[in-house]
Amino acid sequence: MEIINDNKYDFDSQIKEHNINDNDEKSQLDMVNELHGSPAIKRGIWQSLIIVQELSKFMKHDPKNIFIEFTRQDQDSNITQSRFQQLTKRYKQMKSIAANLGSDLKSALYPTKELEDLMKERKAALSNTRLMLYFSQMGKSLYSNSEIDINRLFTTDYQIDHILPQSYIKDNSLENMALVKAHENQRKSDDLLLTPDIINENIRRWQYLKDSGLMGPKKFANLTRTEVTEGQRKGFINRQLVQTSQMVKNVANIIDSSYPDTQVIETRAGLGSEFRNAFSNLNEQTYHFEHPEFVKNRNINDNHHAQDAYIATIVGTFQLKKYPKDNMRLAYGEYSKFFEDIKKQARNRNGKVPGYSQNGFIIGSMFNGKTQVNKDNGEIIWDQKIKDSISNIFKYKQFNITKPTRIYDGALFNQTIQTPDKNKLIPLKQDLDPHIYGGYTSDKPSYSVLVDIDGKKKLVSIPTRIDHEISIGKVELVKWISDNTKHKKEIQILIEKVPLGQLTYSQDKGYLSSPSATEMVNARQLLLPFEEVALLSLLDKSSTDNYRFILSQYEPDYLANIYSHIIAKMKEFYPFYKSEAIRLEDNIDAFKSLDNEKQLNVISQVLNLLHANSTSANLKFGKISTSSFGRKPNGYEFSNTDFIYESPTGLYRSIIHIE
Repeated sequence: MEIINDNKYDFDSQIKEHNINDNDEKSQLDMVNELHGSPAIKRGIWQSLIIVQELSKFMKHDPKNIFIEFTRQDQDSNITQSRFQQLTKRYKQMKSIAANLGSDLKSALYPTKELEDLMKERKAALSNTRLMLYFSQMGKSLYSNSEIDINRLFTTDYQIDHILPQSYIKDNSLENMALVKAHENQRKSDDLLLTPDIINENIRRWQYLKDSGLMGPKKFANLTRTEVTEGQRKGFINRQLVQTSQMVKNVANIIDSSYPDTQVIETRAGLGSEFRNAFSNLNEQTYHFEHPEFVKNRNINDNHHAQDAYIATIVGTFQLKKYPKDNMRLAYGEYSKFFEDIKKQARNRNGKVPGYSQNGFIIGSMFNGKTQVNKDNGEIIWDQKIKDSISNIFKYKQFNITKPTRIYDGALFNQTIQTPDKNKLIPLKQDLDPHIYGGYTSDKPSYSVLVDIDGKKKLVSIPTRIDHEISIGKVELVKWISDNTKHKKEIQILIEKVPLGQLTYSQDKGYLSSPSATEMVNARQLLLPFEEVALLSLLDKSSTDNYRFILSQYEPDYLANIYSHIIAKMKEFYPFYKSEAIRLEDNIDAFKSLDNEKQLNVISQVLNLLHANSTSANLKFGKISTSSFGRKPNGYEFSNTDFIYESPTGLYRSIIHIE
């Protein structure tokens, strides 16, 4: 891979040109289908290409630039369980090692019963970085062996230090983090590495932590590193500027073949979150954000997808002009200036590294307070005016959020085969009696049909097996509906095919979508004040132990105020949940009596209910006790309803109004 990317040989551009020529005779869909990746990834790529086509049509010209980024997947939900098992195993190894050490090292390293009991007690919260570092470091500061008070773990008494500074490379793994006392988090060496006295005082303890598996070789190497060579710095820069994902390169080739005059700019996954962190600027003493509009919260709405795409264009354009990867000499020169400025500030601040460096050198140079200028043409590429404009755009409330609809044509049945004693089974084959041989429990719906049944407009589900029989002329649609639906008058078909996920709007129900003929879910995006969204996001990422420290910096009953705001939104914009809003309001006193953790759980469940493509809420407080709060699985009547058909971008739509 390094040889392919080496500018000396130019193999990368030759491969790219060959791939483009090879794709000349293929359609975009053919090229996507040939990619190595899951069906879900291919669907996402194909949908993105359709959006580019539609935007080109709307603009009446091809785009000048296209920015592409493949996001990283979230960590497995079993992380807390696996971390507990890892720590338990490594504590056993440490016990056997520490048993043979001198008294000082033994007292510092031997896992006490109190520490092990604490770990079991906090087992469910080990996904929290501070807690995991606390137990990995045996409850001690990594830089001094001083005891850490777990009751004050989430206060400003303690900080997480990046061992190899973020100004070198953005590495947020546990292998590059140390939990330390706040006053220990200072860099006085010229390379911003740990000073020799810290290394010498702790190296034996670190060695035993490595031997037991409580820290890895990478962490030990970073802790004991005494210099960063020029070659290593160039490697850090290259890894942050050059995209090595083969999938990204393949998608870039597809775009190049379709839009030869468009520049494809590949941005590194993670830059978007670094940009958000830098711009939002959390004050770790007051737990308030300078710009809360930049804090992402997936639980509120889907607007973050559009915002992330916008951020990719901002960061990609800046990187292209400030750190061009096709001119690594210029990029290295700009990086060197950035790094020298950080060292100068650290010396003037008694070893304290400026906060903007914590987001890597690309994002860091956007938030160091300096105006950034393109050396070639004098263009201002970043200043306060640009930042203010971006902040205003992030405060927009109108987003074109579209959801896919589909007509299902896959498996004919839900595939679990049930025993003969079950009622209403579908035969496994035409001549096999389900009372003897068993059968399938239910059909797979393909789509719905909107019909007028005795003056009521309702959806009727068409199973995939029936759609197949209709397509070959074996079954007639109206007759099948008449035979399988109770009615007095002749049935009239109003819309022959309503896809799964169809968007509708009516004054008495609001915006809804139909995952099936018998169930409707909310389709409206929820908007809450930025400050409330940011706080909920902060609490969601925090340990429950930290709730009281965070909420102490806010007004009393702040969570109750958020609860009331949500109810007000339900009343104004969610007529479908009118009765649920009344029930929630009737139980507000019960909500106020809950502790912070339970209040947050209630809010989280209500947000699940109000999310577009929502699920029901599991609520148990006051006079509410149900695992399906808000679920309405009965059939619906669609008089005075708009059936809305949207293009992938949402820029084009058509409406069928049902009287």
